[in-house]
Amino acid sequence: MVPSPADIARYRHIAAAAVRGVGLLLFLYAGTRVGVFLWANLEELVASFSGGPRQRWNVERLITSVSLQAVLLGFSVFAIGWPRLIARWLVSARVRPACPGCGFDVKGLRSDICPECGLTLGPEFRLNEPSADAKVGATDPE
Repeated sequence: MVPSPADIARYRHIAAAAVRGVGLLLFLYAGTRVGVFLWANLEELVASFSGGPRQRWNVERLITSVSLQAVLLGFSVFAIGWPRLIARWLVSARVRPACPGCGFDVKGLRSDICPECGLTLGPEFRLNEPSADAKVGATDPE
């Protein structure tokens, strides 16, 4: 059965909360990893920026240690900042008018009765746009 717009909104709200939670966990994990790396190498970092003898910071070690965390931080900032965008992508809203009794696609149906199960459909299932005959008559200048 096709979900209603209220169901889709509820699913998107749940997905946005889950995305934000995962983003926060990623942010905490990656942030602590970067912090631990910088704290462990603080002496080398201070020595490389101080006026004392020049020491080269091991760039290869920096890249291998922090690059994954930098990517995770980027994803976490995106997940925390725009969870509704991600939720909209995760939960599609392909809402087609369907019979609540059997799920038959009633798009374009001209009667108020489902041809599949015979259920009388309410006004929310009727066509919102005028019929093709009404469009032709409206464009006719006479």
